[in-house]
Amino acid sequence: MKKKVKIDTIIFDFDSTVLRGELLEILADFRLRNHPEREMILDKVRTITNLGMEGKIDFEDSLSRRLNILNLDESVIEDSRESVRSMINGEYFDLLPKIKDKKTYIISGGYKNVIDPLSEELEVATRDIYAINLIFKNGNFSHFDKSSPLIKSDGKACVANSIKNKGKVLMVGDGMTDYKVKELGGADYFAAYTGVVEREPVVKCADFVLHDLRDLLNFIY
Repeated sequence: MKKKVKIDTIIFDFDSTVLRGELLEILADFRLRNHPEREMILDKVRTITNLGMEGKIDFEDSLSRRLNILNLDESVIEDSRESVRSMINGEYFDLLPKIKDKKTYIISGGYKNVIDPLSEELEVATRDIYAINLIFKNGNFSHFDKSSPLIKSDGKACVANSIKNKGKVLMVGDGMTDYKVKELGGADYFAAYTGVVEREPVVKCADFVLHDLRDLLNFIY
């Protein structure tokens, strides 16, 4: 796409876009810190993550399988928070001052419990952060909020379609669930971000490809 396009609203994915990594893998790293089979379990989690992001398995299945492997507790959420904060993409922070005239949202298959406390530095109000709530009982993971549309493969598109008065919309992300936002009418354009991970099926679907989030300014006004 050679001509710049007018954009009023930018929706960012979180994992491997705003965050330089996968949120669940960071939580897994903390959960398994002293586990004798740590690397084997992490490999399982990464494999399931990639299958979901490439659209090869259903997202709800991907999420359920990974959470069941890890059996998180609330202390992991607390202990990992600074590590998550340190992995927010510097390109995102550089881009923010240049897109002050746009409405910005985060729609993520990640976790409200972790992302909401970062709202101020992400410069996105908690009401404009859409993610999955993890439910804990007596400090231990019980279940995830199954009423959230985000547990479905088309969930991001459903959420994006529910946002009113957003004008021309760009979705930025690394996975097929992000592309589906455009495919199902929740965005006018899709930018595949490859600065953390490049997924060939996703790149093929993109209106434009960003190796660096700051490159967005080459495509929009």
